[in-house]
Amino acid sequence: MMSSGTFRFSAEDYRVLELFVEATGRTRRAMVRLAPDDGPGSDGRTVPLPQDRRFLRLVLPVRRGSDPVLSWSGARIALAYLAGGDDMLDEGIRVLPVPGPRTPAGTVRTRLHFGPLSGAMTRTGGPVRFQGLAFLPVQPVWLWLGADALGALVSLDLVHWTNLPVFLLPQPQTQEWDATVGGGAFPVAVPVDADGHPCAGDDAAALRIYLTRHLGLPDDPGSAAERQDTLLCRDGLTAGPETKVLDRDGTPYGHDFRDPKVDIPGDGPATMLVATSLPASSLPLEHQPGRSDVPDAVRADGRRGWYATGPHHVAGEDEPEGEDQGRRPAIASFVNADPALADDCWVPTGPLLMENGVGPTGTFECPDLFGLDGSAVAMAGLMRYRDGVGGRFQPVRWYIGDLVRN
Repeated sequence: MMSSGTFRFSAEDYRVLELFVEATGRTRRAMVRLAPDDGPGSDGRTVPLPQDRRFLRLVLPVRRGSDPVLSWSGARIALAYLAGGDDMLDEGIRVLPVPGPRTPAGTVRTRLHFGPLSGAMTRTGGPVRFQGLAFLPVQPVWLWLGADALGALVSLDLVHWTNLPVFLLPQPQTQEWDATVGGGAFPVAVPVDADGHPCAGDDAAALRIYLTRHLGLPDDPGSAAERQDTLLCRDGLTAGPETKVLDRDGTPYGHDFRDPKVDIPGDGPATMLVATSLPASSLPLEHQPGRSDVPDAVRADGRRGWYATGPHHVAGEDEPEGEDQGRRPAIASFVNADPALADDCWVPTGPLLMENGVGPTGTFECPDLFGLDGSAVAMAGLMRYRDGVGGRFQPVRWYIGDLVRN
């Protein structure tokens, strides 16, 4: 781990340097310094990291056209980029190749289409129109301990994408040495007008973003408590105050309760799908709507899928524990008839679908529902499962049929 270093860069037309810093030890004092040059006696700014923090986001001003020098000790730079330009929606940020474990000097990173800022880019509800652009909220960074930040990409043509700054961090507790919560994001955006009513994206005054917050202990899956929150983003760059929309309190839904997908049909109430699980006793009767008994694919030698908590775990290596015992993956459904999508107007309509055709598994993740050629198509990934054909980890299942409304 590179715990000290120096890096010179050009600020170009940007006014802000954003750093995501990790201290490399509790006993060694970590610090970051930004100086306009590396000459003797040069003025600069030194920022010590608080000793109770393992991780920290720093936002430092830089002068346009300058060539400052960044240095650090007792820490590593997980991510660095320039922001604060005149037109961030058009220009986006500029990632700096600061030497470190993820971006060693001279590394050329392969991009098949568009790469993440750092780590993995995952879990998005898809792009929406916003003020002439396609806006795609994403989890672009695994910053620390698997706790995800929330950012966004924008595009004029859905081919060429621009990274915007990270605008929502994981819970503050994830930054401490003795972290007491996980992270969470899983974002989806809905364009809304000045009154908060859903509208066409090019007429939108803001984006209402829904996301999951994960409140469990990092090393104790049984302590997980997930909920759906919402916030307004008025400029594509800044997150407004966050409020709670849904949690699983008082319901039979599992501690996995995540990945909201919101649909605004235009001729009825808004719908939110949430990935979760339910006790097997909640399964609808055989051949009734909302139940899938289609078995997973089986290899020629008869091997079926198995419960697995990792992509390389063989059959029998893991056994379902805690809530994963005696439960089935489910897609929970909620509706909201309020024109402004008031937080307290989401009403449960029961499970849209429960899976009973595969062996022991965990929960669904990243659900979706849409129409195709007159049929309803639901899809979701199977968590903690490898299928019997190729051992694919957490594969996606598709369900095609008719949508039966209660």
